Amino acid sequence: MKTVRFVLSGLLMWGLTACDQEKNVTPEALPQNARNFISTHFPQETILQVVKERDGLTTGFDVILSNGFDLDFTKSGECTQVDGKDQAIPDAVINPEKIRTYVQTNFSQQTIVSWEKNENDRDRYSVELSNGLDLNFDKNGDFLRIDD
Repeated sequence: MKTVRFVLSGLLMWGLTACDQEKNVTPEALPQNARNFISTHFPQETILQVVKERDGLTTGFDVILSNGFDLDFTKSGECTQVDGKDQAIPDAVINPEKIRTYVQTNFSQQTIVSWEKNENDRDRYSVELSNGLDLNFDKNGDFLRIDD
């Protein structure tokens, strides 16, 4: 009986990890919401690469733009991360607006180089500043703490 359970649990683990995969796809495979986001906020850039990622039951897209920015989208096209790779990201992608206001007020000499929406975390949003500091905000955009 223990052998059967062991074999079944092994097969289950193999099945779950076999679902984890990445596949290069064309920009047309992106959901319309993601394409609209890119054309609105990065109109001068071209899409260099789109990777469709599947992690267990979650599907998403990783997009690399010609300016080096790395964008992550859900399967419905909602943007969950903009990484400027040490370049300032457009203000309009930083939501909620309270985050931009907080950074402009308290870190006026810095720019935001990365923004992330963390759905499964108590810290709903995080941003990285040009000086390397990581700031965490709640779902309303209220500052929580500096993450080290």
